[in-house]
Amino acid sequence: MVGMSSRASLARRTAVALLAVVALAGCQDDDGPAGPDGPDATPSQRADGSTAPGTVLAAGETATVTRTAGAGTIEVTVLGIEQGDPADLRAIGYERADEVTPYYLRVAVTPVSGSSPFQLDDYLRVWGGGRPLDHLTITRPFAPCQETAVGDGVLGERREHCLTYVRTSGEDDPDAAYFDNDDTYDPVDGTGIEWTLPAPGRA
Repeated sequence: MVGMSSRASLARRTAVALLAVVALAGCQDDDGPAGPDGPDATPSQRADGSTAPGTVLAAGETATVTRTAGAGTIEVTVLGIEQGDPADLRAIGYERADEVTPYYLRVAVTPVSGSSPFQLDDYLRVWGGGRPLDHLTITRPFAPCQETAVGDGVLGERREHCLTYVRTSGEDDPDAAYFDNDDTYDPVDGTGIEWTLPAPGRA
Protein backbone atom coordinates (compact mmCIF):
# COMPACT_ATOMS: atom_id res chain seq x y z
CA MET A 1 0.00 0.00 0.00
CA VAL A 2 1.20 3.48 -0.85
CA GLY A 3 -0.38 6.62 0.61
CA MET A 4 0.46 10.30 0.78
CA SER A 5 0.13 12.28 4.00
CA SER A 6 -2.24 15.21 3.72
CA ARG A 7 -0.81 18.70 3.95
CA ALA A 8 -3.88 19.94 5.76
CA SER A 9 -2.28 19.36 9.16
CA LEU A 10 0.72 21.38 8.02
CA ALA A 11 -1.14 24.30 6.46
CA ARG A 12 -0.74 26.55 9.45
CA ARG A 13 2.96 25.71 9.66
CA THR A 14 3.44 26.59 6.02
CA ALA A 15 1.84 29.98 6.50
CA VAL A 16 3.94 30.78 9.52
CA ALA A 17 7.13 29.50 7.91
CA LEU A 18 6.75 32.07 5.17
CA LEU A 19 6.73 34.92 7.66
CA ALA A 20 9.82 36.57 9.10
CA VAL A 21 10.39 35.65 12.72
CA VAL A 22 11.75 38.25 15.10
CA ALA A 23 13.15 36.97 18.38
CA LEU A 24 13.02 39.41 21.26
CA ALA A 25 15.45 38.77 24.12
CA GLY A 26 14.44 39.96 27.57
CA CYS A 27 16.73 41.67 30.03
CA GLN A 28 18.52 39.46 32.56
CA ASP A 29 20.32 40.17 35.79
CA ASP A 30 23.94 39.06 36.19
CA ASP A 31 22.88 36.50 38.79
CA GLY A 32 19.95 35.20 36.70
CA PRO A 33 19.74 31.76 35.10
CA ALA A 34 22.61 30.92 32.76
CA GLY A 35 20.48 28.88 30.36
CA PRO A 36 16.88 28.35 29.28
CA ASP A 37 15.92 26.32 32.36
CA GLY A 38 18.45 27.28 35.01
CA PRO A 39 22.19 27.58 35.78
CA ASP A 40 22.97 23.99 34.77
CA ALA A 41 21.37 24.28 31.32
CA THR A 42 23.09 25.32 28.10
CA PRO A 43 21.52 27.11 25.11
CA SER A 44 20.88 23.75 23.43
CA GLN A 45 20.02 21.66 26.49
CA ARG A 46 17.54 22.05 29.30
CA ALA A 47 18.13 21.15 32.92
CA ASP A 48 16.27 17.83 32.49
CA GLY A 49 18.68 16.79 29.73
CA SER A 50 16.29 17.35 26.84
CA THR A 51 17.19 19.53 23.88
CA ALA A 52 15.94 23.10 24.22
CA PRO A 53 13.05 24.13 21.97
CA GLY A 54 14.18 26.10 18.94
CA THR A 55 17.59 24.43 18.73
CA VAL A 56 19.13 24.23 15.25
CA LEU A 57 21.35 21.22 14.55
CA ALA A 58 23.41 19.93 11.66
CA ALA A 59 22.82 16.53 10.09
CA GLY A 60 24.51 13.93 12.26
CA GLU A 61 23.76 15.72 15.54
CA THR A 62 21.42 14.26 18.16
CA ALA A 63 18.43 15.76 19.94
CA THR A 64 16.86 14.33 23.09
CA VAL A 65 13.16 15.06 22.82
CA THR A 66 9.84 14.18 24.39
CA ARG A 67 6.98 12.75 22.39
CA THR A 68 3.41 13.71 23.26
CA ALA A 69 2.70 14.11 26.96
CA GLY A 70 3.42 10.92 28.89
CA ALA A 71 4.48 8.98 25.78
CA GLY A 72 8.18 8.90 26.56
CA THR A 73 11.53 10.35 25.50
CA ILE A 74 13.65 9.50 22.47
CA GLU A 75 17.04 10.43 21.07
CA VAL A 76 16.82 11.41 17.40
CA THR A 77 19.72 11.79 14.99
CA VAL A 78 18.94 12.96 11.46
CA LEU A 79 21.72 11.31 9.47
CA GLY A 80 21.04 12.85 6.08
CA ILE A 81 18.82 12.74 3.02
CA GLU A 82 19.24 11.10 -0.39
CA GLN A 83 17.53 11.69 -3.70
CA GLY A 84 15.90 8.60 -5.13
CA ASP A 85 14.71 7.76 -8.61
CA PRO A 86 11.09 7.85 -9.81
CA ALA A 87 11.73 4.31 -11.06
CA ASP A 88 11.82 3.25 -7.39
CA LEU A 89 8.19 4.32 -7.07
CA ARG A 90 7.14 2.88 -10.42
CA ALA A 91 8.41 -0.49 -9.22
CA ILE A 92 5.82 -0.54 -6.41
CA GLY A 93 2.98 0.76 -8.58
CA TYR A 94 2.78 4.33 -7.30
CA GLU A 95 0.50 6.07 -9.78
CA ARG A 96 2.22 9.46 -9.58
CA ALA A 97 5.75 8.13 -9.95
CA ASP A 98 6.40 10.16 -13.12
CA GLU A 99 5.27 13.41 -11.48
CA VAL A 100 7.49 13.42 -8.39
CA THR A 101 11.05 12.93 -7.16
CA PRO A 102 11.47 10.77 -4.04
CA TYR A 103 13.83 11.64 -1.18
CA TYR A 104 14.89 9.26 1.57
CA LEU A 105 15.44 10.71 5.04
CA ARG A 106 17.80 8.56 7.13
CA VAL A 107 17.25 8.78 10.88
CA ALA A 108 18.61 6.97 13.93
CA VAL A 109 16.34 6.69 16.98
CA THR A 110 17.03 5.46 20.50
CA PRO A 111 13.97 5.06 22.77
CA VAL A 112 14.90 6.33 26.24
CA SER A 113 11.54 5.87 27.97
CA GLY A 114 8.04 4.78 27.00
CA SER A 115 7.09 1.52 25.36
CA SER A 116 4.27 1.99 22.86
CA PRO A 117 5.37 1.71 19.20
CA PHE A 118 4.84 4.81 17.07
CA GLN A 119 5.39 6.05 13.55
CA LEU A 120 8.27 8.45 13.12
CA ASP A 121 6.43 10.52 10.53
CA ASP A 122 4.07 11.62 13.33
CA TYR A 123 6.95 13.79 14.58
CA LEU A 124 9.38 14.43 11.73
CA ARG A 125 8.73 16.81 8.83
CA VAL A 126 10.89 17.61 5.82
CA TRP A 127 10.79 21.08 4.26
CA GLY A 128 12.24 22.65 1.15
CA GLY A 129 12.33 26.38 0.47
CA GLY A 130 10.06 27.11 3.43
CA ARG A 131 7.36 24.62 2.38
CA PRO A 132 6.64 21.07 3.60
CA LEU A 133 7.20 18.10 1.34
CA ASP A 134 4.65 15.29 1.29
CA HIS A 135 5.47 12.15 3.24
CA LEU A 136 4.78 8.94 1.34
CA THR A 137 3.60 6.05 3.48
CA ILE A 138 4.79 2.77 1.97
CA THR A 139 3.66 -0.30 3.87
CA ARG A 140 4.84 -2.91 1.37
CA PRO A 141 8.52 -4.00 1.04
CA PHE A 142 10.51 -1.11 -0.39
CA ALA A 143 14.26 -1.71 -0.58
CA PRO A 144 15.36 1.92 -1.12
CA CYS A 145 13.70 3.14 2.11
CA GLN A 146 11.87 0.68 4.34
CA GLU A 147 9.70 2.47 6.89
CA THR A 148 9.25 0.73 10.25
CA ALA A 149 7.65 1.59 13.57
CA VAL A 150 9.78 2.90 16.44
CA GLY A 151 9.56 1.58 19.97
CA ASP A 152 9.08 -2.13 19.31
CA GLY A 153 12.62 -2.91 20.48
CA VAL A 154 14.54 -2.57 23.74
CA LEU A 155 14.90 0.75 25.53
CA GLY A 156 18.35 2.14 24.88
CA GLU A 157 18.71 0.28 21.58
CA ARG A 158 19.62 2.53 18.66
CA ARG A 159 18.03 1.66 15.32
CA GLU A 160 18.15 3.34 11.94
CA HIS A 161 14.95 4.23 10.13
CA CYS A 162 14.00 5.72 6.79
CA LEU A 163 11.15 7.97 5.68
CA THR A 164 10.17 8.71 2.08
CA TYR A 165 9.19 12.23 1.00
CA VAL A 166 8.34 13.46 -2.49
CA ARG A 167 8.45 16.79 -4.30
CA THR A 168 6.95 17.89 -7.58
CA SER A 169 8.87 19.72 -10.30
CA GLY A 170 7.69 23.06 -8.96
CA GLU A 171 9.00 22.53 -5.44
CA ASP A 172 12.45 23.14 -3.93
CA ASP A 173 14.85 20.41 -2.86
CA PRO A 174 14.60 19.50 0.84
CA ASP A 175 16.83 21.63 3.05
CA ALA A 176 15.56 21.09 6.62
CA ALA A 177 13.97 18.49 8.87
CA TYR A 178 11.91 19.36 11.94
CA PHE A 179 10.85 17.55 15.10
CA ASP A 180 7.34 18.62 16.06
CA ASN A 181 5.24 17.15 18.88
CA ASP A 182 2.55 19.87 18.75
CA ASP A 183 3.43 20.77 22.32
CA THR A 184 6.91 21.50 23.65
CA TYR A 185 8.36 21.48 20.15
CA ASP A 186 6.33 23.30 17.51
CA PRO A 187 7.75 25.09 14.44
CA VAL A 188 4.68 27.33 14.38
CA ASP A 189 5.97 29.31 17.33
CA GLY A 190 9.66 28.76 16.61
CA THR A 191 10.20 25.99 19.16
CA GLY A 192 10.61 23.03 16.80
CA ILE A 193 13.97 21.25 16.63
CA GLU A 194 15.53 21.87 13.22
CA TRP A 195 18.20 19.90 11.38
CA THR A 196 19.85 21.70 8.48
CA LEU A 197 20.15 19.24 5.62
CA PRO A 198 23.04 19.19 3.15
CA ALA A 199 22.27 19.03 -0.55
CA PRO A 200 20.79 15.57 -1.20
CA GLY A 201 23.11 12.96 -2.70
CA ARG A 202 21.88 10.15 -4.89
CA ALA A 203 20.66 6.99 -3.24
